[in-house]
Formats: sequence, structure tokens, C-alpha cells
Amino acid sequence: MKKFTVIMLYPDYIANDFGSEHYTSHVNAQDIKEAIAKAQAEASDGNDIPPEDFAVLFVFDGHLENQHAGFC
Repeated sequence: MKKFTVIMLYPDYIANDFGSEHYTSHVNAQDIKEAIAKAQAEASDGNDIPPEDFAVLFVFDGHLENQHAGFC
């Protein structure tokens, strides 16, 4: 299993500020396709939002932490 960081955009119909609201997921998967599926499932869990409605923006190798969060 490899570590991935997947960054997705919240769907427009639930976002307060569409285009700037994102979801970051750290997953372990065999490949990128599985990483995306796991991240979308995680994002939609308990929200009654279809997993595929979370648009994937980036997929990175490894579990990356956002160094900007809380800085501003």
C-alpha cells in the first residue's frame, strides 16, 4: 500500500463559497484510482452526498500536511 494525499472540491450545491472550499484526505491505496475512490467515499460518508460529486483537484504521493492552514 502507498500513501496518498487527495484534495477535492466540495460540490457547488453544498459549498458556501464554491471554488474555495476543499476537502483533503490522507489514504493508503494500491494506486491512484483506488486512492481517489477511498478519498471520495471518506468525504461523502454521513453527508448524503454522492462520492463522485467531490471533484478531484490533486493527488500527491505521500501524506502531505498543509503548511498554510491557520497561517493567515
